[in-house]
Amino acid sequence: MNTNYSLTINDWLNKSEKILRDSNISSSRLDCLMLLEFVLQKTRVHILSEMGYELNQDDLKKLDDFLLLRKDCLPIAYITGSVNFFRRDFFVNQDVLIPRPETEEIISQTLKLNLKNISRIADIGCGSGCIGISLALELPDKKVDLYDLDQKALDVAKINCSRYNLKLNLIKSNLLAKLEDNYDLIVCNLPYVPIDLNVSSEVSYEPKTAVFSGKDGMDLYRKFWNQVNELKSKPVYIITESLIFQHELMENIAKEYSYNIISKNALVQTFSLMA
Repeated sequence: MNTNYSLTINDWLNKSEKILRDSNISSSRLDCLMLLEFVLQKTRVHILSEMGYELNQDDLKKLDDFLLLRKDCLPIAYITGSVNFFRRDFFVNQDVLIPRPETEEIISQTLKLNLKNISRIADIGCGSGCIGISLALELPDKKVDLYDLDQKALDVAKINCSRYNLKLNLIKSNLLAKLEDNYDLIVCNLPYVPIDLNVSSEVSYEPKTAVFSGKDGMDLYRKFWNQVNELKSKPVYIITESLIFQHELMENIAKEYSYNIISKNALVQTFSLMA
């Protein structure tokens, strides 16, 4: 885009919102505001109160370059390198899945459990680390370890641990293959999208291995539950995320391996080891 011109924040916002809207980006205004926050390093309140502020050429170029990326459906979180999850900001890049608001329910469901005798928690398939790190911050008296098969994902999780001054164990492992402890609680948001399911343009930018899992989306979860069954010391609780139409199958697999469903909300299911 040619940036050899002058625009106020209001001018740029109106022009850019229309560009995204015409490209069928439903969150056009919100995305433009987030780009303004990112480039100008100002709060939204400040930006909205200074709509007549004239943008300089450097900021205009950055804004227009980022706008083109968003127009091509690159997720806003990958542009800004940041996403909010359970009231905290986490670094993300294209090596990890972008945390969804629905996944916050894993934290909420964990906090509702009787955790008196729970001391060791594992986040399996941690990606950016948002789940495990959130639990470590919410439950500072618990030991939380993070596992992922992808070293690049663990590198992102390490950055997020440093952001919150946490020294958590980051372990490269194919699901439960290299567990370093006997855990009382396992949380996991494994890939669960069926390989033939149509997904949005934004999802196409995310790592496929973090999204898809076989014909019915349950391949990795089958492997996970089989590994759970082989553990000598099984966790008291297991919390998973999957699509609603997969829940009955998940419950049947869990029951086969001695786990009962005790709660579910939206995409999240909580299982307890049978007494």
